[in-house]
Amino acid sequence: MDAGFLMWYFISTCIAEALLACGCYSPRPRGGTSIAPSLFQSALVQPTTGNSVYSPVPDGLPTFGSPGTNMIRVIVFGMNGTVRRPGYYYLPHGAVVRDAIEAAQGLDDFAWWRDYSGIERQKSDGSFQVIHFTRNRKAEEQILLLNGDRIYFGHETY
Repeated sequence: MDAGFLMWYFISTCIAEALLACGCYSPRPRGGTSIAPSLFQSALVQPTTGNSVYSPVPDGLPTFGSPGTNMIRVIVFGMNGTVRRPGYYYLPHGAVVRDAIEAAQGLDDFAWWRDYSGIERQKSDGSFQVIHFTRNRKAEEQILLLNGDRIYFGHETY
């Protein structure tokens, strides 16, 4: 074998082993216990209960739209600019996740549609129901939003 190839192979292997040994850091939801999904949700959407599991809502987010009798207010935000225009949005009753994303002018290329992104819904007892997004984006974009929902997008961090 060629000495250059062997050196390249050795260095590549060492780098790969170092990366595997270090691992990667992927922000994961904290807390919560699993409960069975409701009938209106996709089987892949797994709600949990517990305290808020995502980053706190940033201070000073702007509000878009106006309150009305047929409107709900949701928050769309995320890590490090994953949402192009984070803020509070007044959307018509019947709005779904896709409507909120479109109102926020879409997601950054680094937004990650995974289980550390999702919807938080505050329950009457003060705890949160968390609907984690999975890789079934098409179905999850059709989840019906409720007044006060927090839609959060994380991203993969290495």
